Amino acid sequence: MSWIWLELLSGGDEEEKITIRKVLVGLLALLGAVTLSLIGYSFFGLHNTQGLILREGQSLFLQAGESIHPETEAPRLGYLAPDFRLTDLGGQARALSDYRGKPLLLNFWASWCPPCRAEMPDLERFYQLHGDQIGLLGVNWGESQATVLVFLTKLKISYPSLLDEGGTAFVKYQLTGIPTSFFIDAQGLIRGMSVGPMSTEQIEAGFARLQLQGGNER
Repeated sequence: MSWIWLELLSGGDEEEKITIRKVLVGLLALLGAVTLSLIGYSFFGLHNTQGLILREGQSLFLQAGESIHPETEAPRLGYLAPDFRLTDLGGQARALSDYRGKPLLLNFWASWCPPCRAEMPDLERFYQLHGDQIGLLGVNWGESQATVLVFLTKLKISYPSLLDEGGTAFVKYQLTGIPTSFFIDAQGLIRGMSVGPMSTEQIEAGFARLQLQGGNER
């Protein structure tokens, strides 16, 4: 398209050139306005936290005989859980892959999310009952270390959580809301996922269904 404008600007009298320049400036201004609108829509849509809250639970699990892809990372059943590196509450960098070796429940949450708050005592109970055989890792989305520490201390939560202040893991796992949890086996494969809050009994049933017991999955 640029050569057309150059040809038009190179020919004709001065008045025509001025008119063409005005049209070009107008089109560029319109394009800029549209771009800013799209950026604004994307930003405010992402930060509409009410739309991210999942109040109803639903779980999906890998079925017997379904194919697995142990060499490919993807936030999908049967694929290797996408690795990430975030900071823990003590300021140390931790990778998801550091937690391999036994089954793991990976839970995405935020303190402003009522269903997340509601399920946390159940997560803590599960951790106290099964933490020696099955790991539990929380990933907090978008909040500061100080905010998370105060919140977890108040609720007496002892299982580890990582800080995803920039939303890196949130985007990597293509999340549409929280709480969202992933049932991951000892080798790092995603065997199940749940959107919305879960009870201790539901978590236990999920791992039992997948026959993931302390790394002895079959």
